[in-house]
Amino acid sequence: MSDEDALDNLESFINYFSREWPEIATMNFNPLNVSLPLMDSSTVGLAHKYPEFLKLRDEFSNSLRQAVNQHYEAFNASVGSYGITVQTITDSKDTLKKIRTNLENANSLLNTPTVVLRDLNSKSIEHSQMIEVLDKIVEVKKLTEVIDNYITDKEFKKAQELIVQSFI
Repeated sequence: MSDEDALDNLESFINYFSREWPEIATMNFNPLNVSLPLMDSSTVGLAHKYPEFLKLRDEFSNSLRQAVNQHYEAFNASVGSYGITVQTITDSKDTLKKIRTNLENANSLLNTPTVVLRDLNSKSIEHSQMIEVLDKIVEVKKLTEVIDNYITDKEFKKAQELIVQSFI
């Protein structure tokens, strides 16, 4: 039997179950709902279908066994690949969650520090003004030394010119 024959055979069983035994093909199948009527030999029971059901079960079991034997390597690879895929997706979700958190933090940091930046700017301006005042004090000290030298040398005219220039 070829690979496709085993899978086609399984598919034909599934189609048959869907047609003839629809209660078996549902997701919330309860085996009691099928087994009790099969054991009931009264006129409303399905005991007359029990041998057919057993034969169908055996054929389906053999068909399933053949498909598994023919495709066990693919089944094993699929199971392994599925685990790896699930782990990769989980890791990607965690990474995306961390990225989203980091972006939110960066956004809040970009929007929040305007007060801090204003404070830093005002402190910077204040320090610049202090430096200017100190520079002026240094200039005045130098001028006083030069003026003192002119006065000591009795060059009053030069001292007067320097004083006038420093106030302009």
